[in-house]
Amino acid sequence: MFFELIKENRLNDHLAYFKKEKKDFIKVRIIYGLLFTLIGAIIIYMMGKMLYFLALPVLFILAFKYPYYNLVKNKKRIDNDNSYLFPDFLGSFIGLIPSSGNVYQTYQTLVATLPYTKEPLKTGLEELIAKIEDENKREHYMDFADYIGTSESYMVMDMIYQFSEFGIKKEPLKELERFVQDLETNKQNEVIAKKMNDMEYLGFLPIFISMYFIMGFPHCDDL
Repeated sequence: MFFELIKENRLNDHLAYFKKEKKDFIKVRIIYGLLFTLIGAIIIYMMGKMLYFLALPVLFILAFKYPYYNLVKNKKRIDNDNSYLFPDFLGSFIGLIPSSGNVYQTYQTLVATLPYTKEPLKTGLEELIAKIEDENKREHYMDFADYIGTSESYMVMDMIYQFSEFGIKKEPLKELERFVQDLETNKQNEVIAKKMNDMEYLGFLPIFISMYFIMGFPHCDDL
């Protein structure tokens, strides 16, 4: 994240993702920079540390970067949430879609999964459904894959698009079912590994606390 904050290579992508105008975003950044610089200048003046005024340009840059930091942080959080919600969405889709059918049933199945889909993935799904109501294009499914933000989402959404164009076939559907099962297993393993790491980290806390108290008390020889 550090180098991304410095270079801002994905600024336009993040602005488009959150539907923000670049001009408005730049105005917000300038306001942040000026406001924090002014507050810093007042504090430095009240302290009487005039040499600290040299640090004001650094403070302006940090404040100017803060709105972009928020964008990156929120995008990362949404991507993480979507990566865990995507297998659940696919499970609902597989459970609701018929083993064979015409192209319209794919759309009906996507609509039927809405009540079982949680945010933030639900917002992206609603946008996908609204788009394909007007025109069923592959790029709409790829936009949804972009919103999900995982590598496997592109292949899966391409398969679902194929269902919507050419109808539901048993063999491709079975292949999708196997892929979803593997995906769910991988995500469960990731959750288990994360919980074990968290527990391992928490297990060190009592040790550190005990060491702190032991080192904090005077030695018996000093009494």
